[in-house]
Amino acid sequence: MKRPVAQWYVLFQDNKARACRLPWAVKSKTAIKKSDLNDFGLRYDLAQGYSLIASSPDDDDCPFVFVPPAECADSDLPVHIYGTKEVKPFTIAPAIRPGSRFVPMLEGKFIFQFSYRHFSYVNGSGTWVVTRQSDPIETDLVPQFFTAVENATELRSTMTPQVGFRDVSGSSDERTGIAAVLPPPLLSGNSVGLLTSTTAAQPQLRFLAGWINSFPFDFLVRVSATAHINSNTLKRIPCPAYREQAYCQIEHLCSRLLAGDCFEHFPCNATNDAGGRLLTNWRAALDACFAELYEVTPLDYAYILARFPLLDRNQPPLPHDYRIRATKKGIEWRKMSFVTRDLALLTYFDYLAGRLEINPDPDRVARICPDGVPAPPTDIVEFFAQAGVDIGGKTEHAVAATGPFRDLRERVAKAWELGAVAYVPTIDRRRATFVERAAAAGGLSPEEGVLTPEMAQHVLRAKAERDARWQRAMQLWETTANELPPSPPVPVPQACEGSLNKDRP
Repeated sequence: MKRPVAQWYVLFQDNKARACRLPWAVKSKTAIKKSDLNDFGLRYDLAQGYSLIASSPDDDDCPFVFVPPAECADSDLPVHIYGTKEVKPFTIAPAIRPGSRFVPMLEGKFIFQFSYRHFSYVNGSGTWVVTRQSDPIETDLVPQFFTAVENATELRSTMTPQVGFRDVSGSSDERTGIAAVLPPPLLSGNSVGLLTSTTAAQPQLRFLAGWINSFPFDFLVRVSATAHINSNTLKRIPCPAYREQAYCQIEHLCSRLLAGDCFEHFPCNATNDAGGRLLTNWRAALDACFAELYEVTPLDYAYILARFPLLDRNQPPLPHDYRIRATKKGIEWRKMSFVTRDLALLTYFDYLAGRLEINPDPDRVARICPDGVPAPPTDIVEFFAQAGVDIGGKTEHAVAATGPFRDLRERVAKAWELGAVAYVPTIDRRRATFVERAAAAGGLSPEEGVLTPEMAQHVLRAKAERDARWQRAMQLWETTANELPPSPPVPVPQACEGSLNKDRP
């Protein structure tokens, strides 16, 4: 069914305005008169004493839309108004405008820290949606849904770029605070919370994104977050006081990360590992800046980092490093990389000591480390024990077991040699297996999902690189003797009796 497009309108009932959208400011709808709308060319007499006076858009596009017959209803308004679903008591049916462009509809599942397009849609709907990590050379967001660009422009016509944060994110997730700067006219669903201001400048938005993505914020928000994060959750988190030097440094780091779009897209391999390491160093430096603003001591920072046990599950582990956790089947010992934890902690030591290109505030450093900034620990097991965290696997409260590489700086260097990349989100293996099988088959048809042969090649190449890094790590694992005495077995809780994980040394 063909219907005209209306940009401005007034809905009257018995000559009284009930709803309006006008290009000029209106103090009260009751002050609108039909004589003020003489240049509006669309006029309709409707049921129940209603009448509509509207104006077509000023653009040169088609002045009509087409509504599918199945979507038509008797309660529909006889015109189509973009960015509107209802003008009570009338509804606006979905429509297509000939020649119109469509923009992606952003969902929370597609964003990660500093990147609004880290994940791409592949298949599924509802609670089971399969995504894949986007390839570095892909510059477009691959969404599940699109919307007309007129809808996006209408809804965000007066808005600056916004900070979008993932709404569905619990306290037990790999990361809880996940935010990115969203460029207009990108629209988002209710799974993406938005922070915006008509007066906020780009530097302020970048600062907010950096704050939400930082480990100190993440640690604080986990205390109050359940299954959702909203504006009320953010209001309960103390924000560091404004300091000009720190603000400029943080904004500078955020702009660097956003200039590269998503730092995690820079792989760390034999040919371009320098770019990947540089960007993850910036990411760790950003966390260090916020830790300093919160005046977190190195020991407290180590405790904070230990509260994120799900990091780096896809990264190649150092020899004889395990994550320890209790499961229903017993105590699980899983080979695990800790590159993000180690890099973030090492960077904080270097930052406080003035060994980076950005400098901390001397007064705050004096309060954080009144006896001077210590050197990075040569035995992280002992250091974490001072923070109240057992990463030696020696007690029933152990959260990890650490192999022979215990010098913090050596651990980071060795992890880089193995190709481990910090701050990269873990792949959901259940969904990744589906994508990898589809990629091995050459991709998916349009009816099956969104995985072209080119996208399939990206998936297979990423899988081959990941498998090669893991194989190198396992070769080093086998040739590296664990010179430390074996840890005593961790007691199995009564409710978790069962055989221990076979990875356990």
